[in-house]
Amino acid sequence: MSFEPAKALTAYHEALDSHDLQGVAGWLAPNARYVSAGLGDVSGRDAILAAMKSYFDSMPDHQAFDDAVRTVSARVAQSDWRLKATNKDTGVVTERRGTETVTFNGDGKIVTIMVEDRS
Repeated sequence: MSFEPAKALTAYHEALDSHDLQGVAGWLAPNARYVSAGLGDVSGRDAILAAMKSYFDSMPDHQAFDDAVRTVSARVAQSDWRLKATNKDTGVVTERRGTETVTFNGDGKIVTIMVEDRS
């Protein structure tokens, strides 16, 4: 049975979309790096989880959708996504869309998540 990056990315997104940080933790390598306009440039599983928790605490209605998920290479998958979330304190609605490129290690754990917004 071979590793399928697109299926792994979809499973990671299922945990993320349900705000299941324990499930997300299971996908991240200890030295993972996450780069996006939403969370910034965050290194390390624990720091990524803390940033995600803070984000979900302030944007509890966060909804994200994958319009497409594809395998790019043996350890890389990419998704075209969109999201909508409302800041619970300010009422400001954020709508974003873009491309996310995720690289997995040989154990199937995520080592990099690079998120690019597009207009």
